[in-house]
Amino acid sequence: MQIQSRDPFRRFPTHPLRTGTEILSNTDWQRVGRDLRLSPRELELVQQIFAGKKLRTIAEDMRLSLGTIKTYSQRIHHKLRVTDQRELTLAVFSVYLGS
Repeated sequence: MQIQSRDPFRRFPTHPLRTGTEILSNTDWQRVGRDLRLSPRELELVQQIFAGKKLRTIAEDMRLSLGTIKTYSQRIHHKLRVTDQRELTLAVFSVYLGS
């Protein structure tokens, strides 16, 4: 009798995971921006952070200096009273879920 080994990762989905920006629709993002009182530029940055991008990549994508992106990020963190990206993500989900 031969014992078959099981693949421990078999139960996980084989399709690619959705990014943060794919989870929320444009309408949802507009509501998040409005409820969190973010400027359009701040909301754009939050969407990029939510998608898991690094600040340097965001700076390149938005054609801004890394220093400008860091300043925006600090202002957003201060405005939302969060200390890190995890808390920022939770703040977005709280608004999205209506909490």
